[in-house]
Amino acid sequence: MLGPAAVACLCLVVVVARVLGIACYPIYDDAFITYRYSQNLADGLGMVYNPGAAWEPVLGTTTPAYAGLLGGLVALGLPVRGASLGLNFLFDAISAGCLAALFSRRAVPTCVTLTLFACLPWMARISIGGMESPLFLCLCLLAALAAERGHLVSAGLTSALAVWARPEAVLLVMLLFVLSVRSLRQAIRFLVPMTAVAALGLWILIRVYDSPIPQSVRAKAPSPALGSRLARAQELLEQAWYPGRWTALFLPIVLWGLWRMLRGPGPEPFNTRELDSSHRPGLGLRCLALFGLSMLAAYLASGAKTWGWYFYIPLAVWICAFGLGAETLAKRSSVLASSKASTWAVGSACIALIAATALARAVPDRITSSVYQGMQAFT
Repeated sequence: MLGPAAVACLCLVVVVARVLGIACYPIYDDAFITYRYSQNLADGLGMVYNPGAAWEPVLGTTTPAYAGLLGGLVALGLPVRGASLGLNFLFDAISAGCLAALFSRRAVPTCVTLTLFACLPWMARISIGGMESPLFLCLCLLAALAAERGHLVSAGLTSALAVWARPEAVLLVMLLFVLSVRSLRQAIRFLVPMTAVAALGLWILIRVYDSPIPQSVRAKAPSPALGSRLARAQELLEQAWYPGRWTALFLPIVLWGLWRMLRGPGPEPFNTRELDSSHRPGLGLRCLALFGLSMLAAYLASGAKTWGWYFYIPLAVWICAFGLGAETLAKRSSVLASSKASTWAVGSACIALIAATALARAVPDRITSSVYQGMQAFT
């Protein structure tokens, strides 16, 4: 088992790897939509895109929680892009700590998962892209960890906050309720704070924007131009389960690890038995796996257009499943099984930093200098 210091060092490695990746990945163009909402909010013009326009206010961002949090930091004098990246790296560090806790700090799955979290190109690209995905993942992991440890009030609060980071978190709320609640008292402890946060957010959005549904969600509604559902299924699976062709080689390990995640403890019959303070190992990972799968099913069923940053949760499921699959392989190897936890931690940190450095040098960001800076100079 890894000690707290080793876990903290691995979380720091995740942040360092993200900083190194800034030289490799540009900001997503969609991030500037939320940036503009945040900047206008910080300037006292309201969380709108076009201050003073006759049609405003219109909710054009799918992440009011992230826009509001970012606006608060910009109001303190921080640049919007720097504040966004700082928040994302902080959230990723917290997420890394949550992942270690969900693995009970077992050396092999924790080290393998956090190494991939730090240097897997598709995850790094999303985090450095300036979108709300790191906040979303962080809140979801905190909710799953709280549920696993029987802290249902915290689980209800954080899962409700996750809804205002991305609307897909509604699926997480339902999963947490089904998997965690086993008595009337537990239902109250989960539902009361969750409902309070959800109702407050609804009241604010309806009062300001007349609707809690972002205009961008309506704009991304199903379109015949997206092709058949079968073609969409292939696209979704590629982005979630083998984002690069070489990753398909590891699918057997990932699928075995996914099976281990799904075998976690299930809900007991609804009764008066109280286990709020009990720790149910495996519940958080099972909830995370089911949430990632339900997101893919929802995207497929809705037929809506998806973008790369939508897959931060499914990719998190992928790296966790890989970590558990690697643990099974390590147990079959006498050399790996006998390795000390400190050896795993040091090796993981070195691999992550070397990979992040090599990637930053091999694939430099040309969009920021060639496109974004040129556009700023033009305007």
